[in-house]
Amino acid sequence: MVGKKQRDIRENNKSLVIDCLLSSEMTTANLEKQLKLSHTALLKVINELKSLNIVRDYDTKHGEKGRPSRVYEINPDCAFAAAICLGEKRIEIFVVDMKGFQVNKYVSFLTFSSEEEFVLFSLNKLDELLKHERTKNKKLSTICISLPFGCINNADFELTKEYVYKSFKNHFINSEIDIKSNNEFWAHAERKYGRLKNFSGGALLCELEGFVSCAFSFNKECYIGKKAKNNTINKLLSNDICRQLESKIKEPIDSIIDRYVKNETIIVKLVNEELDGVLFKVKEIASLLDVDIVLFSGMLAKLGNNFFSHVQEIFENQQFDVSPFIDRSPSFAGAVFIASYDSLKSLL
Repeated sequence: MVGKKQRDIRENNKSLVIDCLLSSEMTTANLEKQLKLSHTALLKVINELKSLNIVRDYDTKHGEKGRPSRVYEINPDCAFAAAICLGEKRIEIFVVDMKGFQVNKYVSFLTFSSEEEFVLFSLNKLDELLKHERTKNKKLSTICISLPFGCINNADFELTKEYVYKSFKNHFINSEIDIKSNNEFWAHAERKYGRLKNFSGGALLCELEGFVSCAFSFNKECYIGKKAKNNTINKLLSNDICRQLESKIKEPIDSIIDRYVKNETIIVKLVNEELDGVLFKVKEIASLLDVDIVLFSGMLAKLGNNFFSHVQEIFENQQFDVSPFIDRSPSFAGAVFIASYDSLKSLL
């Protein structure tokens, strides 16, 4: 039992070192301080990770006194992973190394008519991206796939997830396939890099695009339902909000956002009127869950300061903020981190 406990502690310490080094290169002194490990215990962990080719020496840092301290980093080419993020009107496919840096990518504003079309397109495009000189003939360890709760043509999320999983597993037999909703990956990104880092209270994450969906984050855990039924936390609207705006204003959503940001009175009035209903729903959910903060992301978060001044009027005393991830799928950073982290864990 003592031996098993020691092994468990050592394995946990390996995971903690990997987590730290995924954020940045670190010296032994910094790792010791952050992880509260002795110098001897840390070196044992580092040497094991180096023997697995997961960690390597990056540099030597000379202080004002005492011996030089080694700087360590994740070996970026010890494995490769992929993140596929499907938004309501865009798809992003990234191949990343083990430091989470881009090796190859494909981004396009596309929509798909069926799950089959999405899967076939994604598999073919990922095969193309893997022909890069760094990844050619190398194993793809983990593929994280992020899907909107509205899925494709309002299909059932769980059935779509099952179909996508089987299709990717048949194609990439030796890769781990991890499929979550956009909001779940987004919540993970916020906790790792965004507004919820070092935040332990309750937060409501609201993705302002598609059917408008929310996730509840509390104590570093994300809570979402499994069904995307109308008037639920996963699907506040019965129609795609961006298409709803396009239908009312008779312009593409990018043009509407641009004119709103320029503060054109008629556009501001029409957009606010169209969004007020869903904003009051978000406010009601935030009140029921008694959250400390509401975070917004998605395409309509690009409406900018004028829009969020209007949100403030509706929310009154409820604190809210805008995610730093609005220029891409909100789930992107979380999917990349989990793909890299899970790949590294599989090497242990």
